[in-house]
Amino acid sequence: MKPLLLVFLLAAISANAQSPFHVEVTGSGKPILFIPGLISSGDVWDETIAKLSDSFECHVFTLPGFAGQPPLENGPYLDAFQRGITEYIMSKGLTEVTLVGHSLGGFLSLKIGIDQPDFLSRIIVVDALPFLAGAMNPAAKAGIDTTMIRNYIASFEPYSEEQIRGMRAMSAKTNVLDSTYWESLVDWTMASDLTTEANAVGELMGTDLRADVAKIQVPVLVLAAYAPNPNYPVFTPEYVNQMYSGQYQAVPDLRVEVTPNSRHFIMHDENEWMVEFIRMFPGR
Repeated sequence: MKPLLLVFLLAAISANAQSPFHVEVTGSGKPILFIPGLISSGDVWDETIAKLSDSFECHVFTLPGFAGQPPLENGPYLDAFQRGITEYIMSKGLTEVTLVGHSLGGFLSLKIGIDQPDFLSRIIVVDALPFLAGAMNPAAKAGIDTTMIRNYIASFEPYSEEQIRGMRAMSAKTNVLDSTYWESLVDWTMASDLTTEANAVGELMGTDLRADVAKIQVPVLVLAAYAPNPNYPVFTPEYVNQMYSGQYQAVPDLRVEVTPNSRHFIMHDENEWMVEFIRMFPGR
């Protein structure tokens, strides 16, 4: 067990008491909830927690179905994740809460903020968008594509575990520059539930929060990933800033910052840079 670590298992993340998710708590001070992204363990935040637990009470989540956690029996998955996180905060009586969410976790943080809970102080989004599909296709429309979800699951059927691991390793290399983290990312993926992954992706791609984020009443900091790529000269820090600022333009109190040199897992590639923003970005 990690030093000074408290481990909570919230037995029911929804009204139907489905599977538990895992929360690790360390440090003292104002509470920060760290929510990882798709098929990631809460351990993705270890380097960050080591630097912040002297000043903050850090609650680190691993969501159901990911990195070895038992999956939910049924969806909708993102609504259940959101409800479970909110219930956890309320059950612990937490106030002046900071949400730090990566990717899917950032999207969940926005969903919580849209509901305007009194317990929130600020939201820090680590490389996530209110409408991911809209960044890939400007003409994209909201709506869950169940056929896509089924096809995604079926696409893995022809491959052996070794072949799938190889494909996941290729994905890890595109998502983080620091090679020391590649193996962990693959291990978490291989320990995740494919049905949960597919449905979470389908719901994420099919949900457009660009208008709803106008309801968020706390300051929002968006940390956007940028790494130079000579094959795509138009992909510049200015381009990234414009894309993220455009999707978040309805947020009343917004700040967007672009990384000096990072792929999707900013907490690995630009940890010191990210931690400084977490320390200094003001809440309400």
